[in-house]
Amino acid sequence: LVAGRTYWVSVLHALRPGDDFVGGILALYVDDKLAWRESPSSTKFTSRLESFVPMSDRAVLKILNDSPEGDKTVFADFVGVTDGNPKLLNGGFEDQPVTDESGFLETTDILAWRSVPRLNGLWNAGGKAIITNGNEAWGGLSSGSGTYYLALQTNNVAIEQRVTGLSSKGVYTISFMSVAGGKLSFYVDNVLKWTGNPSYFEFQTFTYSVTPSGSSMLLRFENSAITDKSAVFLDNV
Repeated sequence: LVAGRTYWVSVLHALRPGDDFVGGILALYVDDKLAWRESPSSTKFTSRLESFVPMSDRAVLKILNDSPEGDKTVFADFVGVTDGNPKLLNGGFEDQPVTDESGFLETTDILAWRSVPRLNGLWNAGGKAIITNGNEAWGGLSSGSGTYYLALQTNNVAIEQRVTGLSSKGVYTISFMSVAGGKLSFYVDNVLKWTGNPSYFEFQTFTYSVTPSGSSMLLRFENSAITDKSAVFLDNV
């Protein structure tokens, strides 16, 4: 590390499933100074990103279960430290390797992303797949980025992730790749930034500039097609 430079520490965290474990609290300390203390919002892993400025060429990170007495298990994973700009986690959908010979993985959970209802209240917790680029079963589509891309297979499927460590005076660029047989909607802090039907034949890149209202912003992608057989595909967020 370089003393005086800003770094970001990222952690994936989750609650243990079960009513007995609600209220578990996880805390992060950097050089014995509290960086954050909170109860994970879900039993699904979500990301937490926080900045710190080291006083020397090293820093000590401590992750602590700071829950009340009793069994309040909390989970932590994928701890990392980066310099430069805050980074969205698993934006390329590369962190869940596909091992099945089919070349794709149907799943309800996407690492670092939350599955959520659409803003109109409609809800489909499933309907997602991680697909190997060039997979013939999915039309041979390839984003040309990494190994995998994500399918939001049916309407009313939505994912979101909060990016923290931002400056309300900064201008940030958000980009993503998409191809669709249906309709994709993209939101920042629950404000619609784009909705439409990307090309059905090849991935396109979409880019937007955003000034956050505070130190974080919430990114959300929804399959907003009218029918339930219109998939949209996403990569390289």
